[in-house]
Amino acid sequence: VVSAEALEQALGAGEPWTPPLPMPRTSSSGAEGATVTQMLDSQVIRWNHEQHSEELRLKMHQKAFQFGGMKSRAEKEELRGKIEGLGGEADLSPNYCAGATHLLVPNTSAERTEKFLSFVAARKWVLNVSYVAESFRHGRWLDESEFEIFPPGSRAQQIRMADQLPFRSWVVLLITTPQIREGLRVILKAGGGKVLEGVEPSSASQITHVFVDDVKQSEFVNLAAILSPEDLKSLNCYNIEYTYQYLCRTGNPEELERHRVQVPLR
Repeated sequence: VVSAEALEQALGAGEPWTPPLPMPRTSSSGAEGATVTQMLDSQVIRWNHEQHSEELRLKMHQKAFQFGGMKSRAEKEELRGKIEGLGGEADLSPNYCAGATHLLVPNTSAERTEKFLSFVAARKWVLNVSYVAESFRHGRWLDESEFEIFPPGSRAQQIRMADQLPFRSWVVLLITTPQIREGLRVILKAGGGKVLEGVEPSSASQITHVFVDDVKQSEFVNLAAILSPEDLKSLNCYNIEYTYQYLCRTGNPEELERHRVQVPLR
């Protein structure tokens, strides 16, 4: 067992160490490009076992990379060789790994994927793949800010530069299909949020957000049988598009209100 103090010494002046989160679960089917929208079609990939040791291994390196929006295995292997040549680590798995520090993408086409949104929520670097080639050509790691995929002043960049995680005070209830629930759970936890397993009258006052999808609207009305009218009125309920918009498009409450879902009162 490696202590936090030992890890901090190993990291030196790098990013402060935080305990690794449990790895998300996956099945053997699916593809890296599965998006929040595609989750409706059960396209989310899950790990089939916990890999704490993998996250610890990645976290012991100042730069640990994952890849997004890239189909070519050969291209990933080539990039991994250059990353390791510069003293970094690379993880080729299709799902978000909490121990990774950088996500490499060719463009923003993967921005609706669980992995992409988790990196944004965790305030980690999302860089163009050219970052590795250029760093390797110079024989050292270059300044990440020159390769950030987001334009200056964008919502995602604002979140990365913020002092706190975007979901740090959120307590969320998910009324969605299992596939969407698992994907949103990973994203929300990456951003510091807490996801409830269920709701009872005693826990209703803790809920800050409720996310619901079209498929599970019928279950949404069941809240009226559990909660008082006062508790129902106080819930902030939104469709699942809200999370993407909040992370990548806008923090304006008025614009986000367009994604509010009316709470059914009994």
